Order: sequence, then structure tokens, then C-alpha cells
Amino acid sequence: MLKNPIKKRLPRDLRHNIVRYFAIALVFVTMVAVIGGFLVAANGNKRGLDKGAADCLREDGNFSFEVTISGDIPARVLGEIEKTGVSVSPQDYYEYEYDRLFTLRIFKNRTEFNQAKLHEGNLPEADDEIAIESLYARNNGLKIGDLFKVNEKMLKIVGFIWLPDYTSPYKNNADIMADATHFGVAVVSSAVFDDFDAESITKSYAYRYNDRNLSEDEKFDLSAEMKNTLISGDVSLTSFLTSDDNQAISFAINDFGNDIPMMKGFLFAMMAILAFIFAIIVDHTITSEAGAIGALAAMGMRRRELVRHYLALPLFITVLSAVIGSGICLSFSYKIFNDMYHAAYSLPPLDNLFDIEAILYTTALPIAAMLIINLFFLIKRLSILPIRFLRGEIKKNKSKRGVRLPDFKFISRFRLRTILSNKGSYAMLFIGIFFANFILMLGLVLKPSIDCYIEDVEQNAIAQYQYILNTPAEPPEAQRAEAEKFSVRAAEYYDSAIEQSYEVQIYGISDSSAHLSDIKFPSDGVVVSDSFWMKYKLSEGDEITLTDCATNRTYALTVKGTYAYSAGYAVFMPLHRMNSLVENPDGYWNGWFSDKELTIAEDMVATLITPEILRGAGEQMLTTFSDLVNICLLAAVVVHLVLFVLLTKLIVDKNAHNISLMKIFGYRNKELRNIFLNTTTAAVIISLLVSLPLTKIGVKAMFSEMMFRKMSGYLNILAPWWVYAVIFALGLVVYFLVNLFNMYKIGRIPMAQALKVKE
Repeated sequence: MLKNPIKKRLPRDLRHNIVRYFAIALVFVTMVAVIGGFLVAANGNKRGLDKGAADCLREDGNFSFEVTISGDIPARVLGEIEKTGVSVSPQDYYEYEYDRLFTLRIFKNRTEFNQAKLHEGNLPEADDEIAIESLYARNNGLKIGDLFKVNEKMLKIVGFIWLPDYTSPYKNNADIMADATHFGVAVVSSAVFDDFDAESITKSYAYRYNDRNLSEDEKFDLSAEMKNTLISGDVSLTSFLTSDDNQAISFAINDFGNDIPMMKGFLFAMMAILAFIFAIIVDHTITSEAGAIGALAAMGMRRRELVRHYLALPLFITVLSAVIGSGICLSFSYKIFNDMYHAAYSLPPLDNLFDIEAILYTTALPIAAMLIINLFFLIKRLSILPIRFLRGEIKKNKSKRGVRLPDFKFISRFRLRTILSNKGSYAMLFIGIFFANFILMLGLVLKPSIDCYIEDVEQNAIAQYQYILNTPAEPPEAQRAEAEKFSVRAAEYYDSAIEQSYEVQIYGISDSSAHLSDIKFPSDGVVVSDSFWMKYKLSEGDEITLTDCATNRTYALTVKGTYAYSAGYAVFMPLHRMNSLVENPDGYWNGWFSDKELTIAEDMVATLITPEILRGAGEQMLTTFSDLVNICLLAAVVVHLVLFVLLTKLIVDKNAHNISLMKIFGYRNKELRNIFLNTTTAAVIISLLVSLPLTKIGVKAMFSEMMFRKMSGYLNILAPWWVYAVIFALGLVVYFLVNLFNMYKIGRIPMAQALKVKE
């Protein structure tokens, strides 16, 4: 006995609407593969980062200080610190600079805090061995077994490691971006470390809270108490960083914290678009098959049987697409995003990236959403009486008067009526185009923005060489004419919006400065770098509060202007006023500006800044985001393609009776394409043009408030004319390719179709 004869209609429906179902399957497969792959990689690496931090006893903060005669912090002061509820451990390091642009920060193999974790090989034990952080080694083509020269000694690379306090390899906390090509970290045995020049060793301590359940407020208070204890103990601090303020630790954590919600947001946005598309498709399906539904209902078929029938194919396609997408996600797409993360950050080795949450988000959630949305609209549409289906009266607002159109020509009024009758589809078309353009612009604006930053850094460099000294040191007499004294002091600016502090350099500039001659210092107040000015939307007359890293004193400064300096956050004032502010002796200085290289002993130089070094950070950003462009391009093409296929085909299908009728009246296929397709073409072009400025606003807001909010520095998001041209051209090309199919479909609509319809 044949229980449900309408099951035979399913294969025929699949063949008849193969394009529609293929488009739905394509977007589901792409969505699950891309977003699922991203979430698997992001969640897996975040989980590994948290586990590595716990296993390797990552610090909760660190502080560095100027070496005194005793060479270390007095035991009395350390004892007072430990009484506050923290444990401290030495973290001294030696910085080896080579080939002008490269720096390797070398630690003794640490056994207490910040323990090294092996990616490959072994930890150094002999007096001729070294283990190098894996990202730096990979970027510079180093291999295990290679010999690496440190000073005059050849060390054998025996391992590649991960260090929990250098997840993002920032050389200086004030750097705008980590540079894993020119800066890296390594560990050596005690014997090798003890051979380094003692005067070149940077003295540093890490600390960890004994109570691992402290609240954020308690941690803040404890850190402040510890800093005050050090200062009152006459310790001359050069830096004091909590792990939250330390970019080398917090930047990757913050990035994961932003990326995961952002991708989930994309998932929900895509599901919302698909939900509206499903609603439009269900409505069209019920309308086009109203007669058959009425006949089946009149013959005794229950509503739940009809619901199951019309739900079967969409559910089958969705489940099949989710399974295929999950297979792609778990087989190779997650590797693309995992490689992107490992190219940007130094991450611990992982045994398993599988993440059930990501799979549930990208498979179970879309399937459930599709099921609920289709059920809702099917039940709603199938709730009317069978007689109304037979009469084609499935709309509840039949008494509503039509819109009175202007006295245009017939063709113009017909096109306008087509737009009004398909206004839901056209509205969805605009939303989808905006979403696709948003994704594409997200990838396209990165390179011009970073290129502009690199150009600004080079053009706005104060000098070709900027020497920051441990203590004042003079270059040879012959070079002094090329050099200019300045003073610099590290301070912190607290961003209350995200509860994080950022390093700001306070510069004291000599009178009649040749390098900063275009700054007109006011009688009171300060001038700030444009990166500081734009990041925090400062205005003339605003007051900023900086905290001295060395003394913990606060300075309330009034902003009186801005200066084009893109390399970081900086505050400029005359040298004599700065010395008075920070209570330095009159005439004190600790740096040189010069356009030529100076001969100064290496152990006297704390930091050397050149445009080439700053350029390296920008180049690292380009490397980090290089794969994102291709991913955004693929996603945008898929979204465009699916939207155009589904919605334009739906518009043609809904107007099939009108097209057939006009063929009877003598209209040729070319004229029909001009009437129906040109209307959609105009809607697509208008949607593309209107969405472009809105897309720029949305992308800029996303970068400023989410992706780069916690970055130390300011990256101005630029969209050159060619970005708009590429986005507009891509949308049109994809649309016209889809339009070829619609032209063919209009030509295939027979005149007999109009005669078959019974009103």
C-alpha cells in the first residue's frame, strides 16, 4: 500500500530546482568550512595557550630596573614584596644584536616561571648549545643542527621552543606591532649565559600571585602595592608591567578574544540572511503550488504530512551540506587558519585541535535555525482552508488597495510594479550585497592601510638614528655636529574603556632643535603624536594623565597640539620643562637624534630606533594578514553568487506567468529580458553603489573598535579608489554571469504556461 504518494514529487522537485538547492548547499558548505575551520583553529590555539600558560607557570607581571652598585635588588625589598602575596623569580636577559636589524633576547634556561616548552629537539645543556623560539627560527630559515654565532662564539641550535611570556614577540612594549622576523627570544645553559658581559645584562624579575583566584581589582591593588614597595626601596625601575599591560603576553589573548566573537557574529549574520531567503523561498513555493496543496488537502492529507513533505528537501540539503562542510573543515580548512595564527604568534605545540563547540556552532546551529524557520513559515502558510488554496487566495490582505503608480509609460509602470511585487527579494538583495562587500573590503583595505603606515613611519621619522641611552654618553667629537641631545622618559596612559595601560614616551626636545624644528611649543601644555591624538580622539585643551613608569608619579598634561609621528604614542615638550616635570637635574639628557650613525659603546645604548626597524613591524603585519585577503575574496564571491542565483531566479520564477502572457501578446525574448532583467540589474547597481560608503563606515568601526582597539598605536584604515572599483566590478561580474542563466531561463518559459493558470 502506498502510504504517501507525494514522496514521488521529491526527486522531481530536486531536478526542477537543482540550481536553487545547489546555491543553498554551496553557501552552507562554505559557511561551515570557513567559519568552522576558523573557530576550530582559534578555540584550539586559545585552549592550548591557556594550558601552556598554566603548565609553564607564566608570569603575572615583570619589572626591570637600573643596576646599582650591589648589582641587584636588596633582599630586604624582595622580602617585603613577597610578604604582599607574590613570588618573584629572576628573569635577566642579554640582547644580542646582529646584522643591524636583528635582535635575539637570550635568557638563561628558566626553571621557575616562564618555563620553555619544546616544539622540537631538546633544551640546551652544554656550553655550546642554544634553543630558539620557533616562530623566529621559521621566519629566518633556521634549522636544528645549524650553528648560530653569538658574539664570537658558535652555538649549536638544539631545539625550537615556545616561551609563555613571548606569545607575541614584542621587543618593546610601546611597539605598534610585534616583529617576529627581526626580533626573537632564546634560552641557553647557565654556563653560556654567565659568559656574557655582566654590564650588558638587563636585570629583570617576574612575579606570580600566590593566590590564583584573585579578582581583577585585587590584582590591580596588589601590583600597585608592589610597585610602591620597589620605589620606596630606592629601586630605579625602568619598567613595570602586569601581564594584561604586557603586549608580548596580552596581545594574542586579546586577539583571540576579539576574533572568536567576530566570527560568531559573521555566522549569525549569515544565518539571518539565509533565514530571510528561506522565508522568501517557502512563500514562493506555497504560492506556486497552491492548487496542488489545496487538492491534496481536500483529499484528506493532513497538514503535518504536507509540512513534512515541503520540509524534507531543505532539511536534507542542509544536513548534507553541513556534513560536507564539517568534513572540509576537519580535513584541511582549519589548517589554513591554524597556519595564519602560527605565522602571527608564537604558540605552544598542540596535540589535538578538534573542538566540539565549533562543530556545534557551525552545523547543529544552522540546521536547527533552518528547521525552525521553515517550520514556522510552513505552518503559518498551510493553516488556511483548502478551498482558499484551490482559489489561489493564500494572502490574507487581498482587500488591501494597490499602490497607485505615476502616469509613466506602460513599460516603466510595469517595471515599477515588478519592483513593488518583489520588494522583499530586493531588500534581501541589498542586505546580502552589503554583507558580501563588507567581507571583501575587510580584506582589501589591510594592505593599503599598512603600506600607508610604513610610508608615514619612514617619512615622519624624527631622525635616521635615535639612540636612547642607559646613561648619558658622548659620541666622538667629530660626530657631535651631526647629533642632537634629547631626553626621554617612559610613562603609561590608562585606557579606561578597555581597562588597559599603554606605554607613552615623554620627549624633552632641545631648544632650536633641527630635527623637530616645525614644532611650535606653547608656553604651557604639550604636543602629542598624531597616533596618540587620533586613537583617543583628543582635542586641543584636553587633559591627559600619564603615570611615570620609574617613580609612579602622575602628570596631568594639557594637550595643545599634534605632531606627525606614527611610530607610537609620544608626548613632546621642551627639554628644560620635561626635566622640571620629572625632577631630573637641569640639562639632563639621555638620547641622541642623528641622521648618521654614531659611535657609542653598545653597553651604553638601551634602544636604537631607525626607520628600517620600524618598517619591519609593518612588514610583519602584512605577512600576518596576507592570507586573509584570499579568504575574504572567496567568501565574498560565494555570498554574491548564492544571493544572485537564489533571488534573481526567484524573481524570474514569480513572474513566469507574466512573462508567458507577454509572449502571447507578441513580446520577444529580448524585450522581455529588457523589462524583467534590467529592473534587477538597476537594483543590483544601486545596491552596490549605496552599500560602498556604508561598508567603509562599518569596516573602519570594526577595525578601530574590535581588531585594533587594544593595539599599542594607531592604524588609519584607508580605502583607495581601486578598492571601491574592485568591489563594484566583482559584484557586477558575478551578477552578469548569473544573468546569463536567467536570460536562458526566460527564453525557455513557454506561452502555454499562461493558458494553464486558472484564476
